Amino acid sequence: MLHCCGHRTSLGIAVINNRRTPSHHDSNGRPEWYDLLCVMGNSDRPAKLEFKELGLRLVYGPGTVVGACGQVFEHSVDFWGGG
Repeated sequence: MLHCCGHRTSLGIAVINNRRTPSHHDSNGRPEWYDLLCVMGNSDRPAKLEFKELGLRLVYGPGTVVGACGQVFEHSVDFWGGG
């Protein structure tokens, strides 16, 4: 637990390695919390991160960082090409 400026901040880490993620809402967390999705590695075939409700389909390759409310917005990642 981190303490800053009188507010409580929680930190959780999950690692998902080279996999397709079916469309879903995150079951943990709260609607006002953001998830930072960070892509690491060296794949030359980036995946696509999709938020269907928002009509967004983002290139999701190494070096990408996305902040999103995973409990609020349904999201998925298509095929991930190694690395």
